Amino acid sequence: WALWVALGRSWRAGEIVERLGLSPDRITLTRLARDAAPREWQANPWWVHPRLHPSGGPVADYLTLAGGPREVELGAFLTPAERRTLHAELTRYAPPRGRMQP
Repeated sequence: WALWVALGRSWRAGEIVERLGLSPDRITLTRLARDAAPREWQANPWWVHPRLHPSGGPVADYLTLAGGPREVELGAFLTPAERRTLHAELTRYAPPRGRMQP
């Protein structure tokens, strides 16, 4: 079973939507933007954990998912408060070892 969270907000002339899917053996982040090919990141949820970078990122409260083949940004189009809220929600699914539970 999968958990789908759709995040969207207007961005200039287009729209960006991120879909986060979570199953027992795979976490998938798909970024869809108007007039661009979809971009997808996948990892084993056992190793994935959300990271909130209060400073030093390209935006305030920069949010990433770490633990796959690379660290990926999540919710760039959200406000800092929304990124903090999303981090708290994702952290609920990540026990201390890092594994995200569906």
